[in-house]
Amino acid sequence: GALVDHVQADLGPHASLTDIRVRATAMWSLAHGLATLLIDGPLEVKIGEIANRRAFVRAVGAQMMLDQSTRPII
Repeated sequence: GALVDHVQADLGPHASLTDIRVRATAMWSLAHGLATLLIDGPLEVKIGEIANRRAFVRAVGAQMMLDQSTRPII
């Protein structure tokens, strides 16, 4: 699928299938987990109102990319 293709391109031609699957699953899990927290409302109960959800989601994604760039995949 598209996610796996993008992850493979990001990791490069020498990435193993396991590395690609782990990264794709982590990204998908983050997106769905954050969406659930925002839609169902418990996130704002814990951290306060989020005025601009789109900007917030982008900031979370950017933070995860920074964190990911400093860690090995497996």
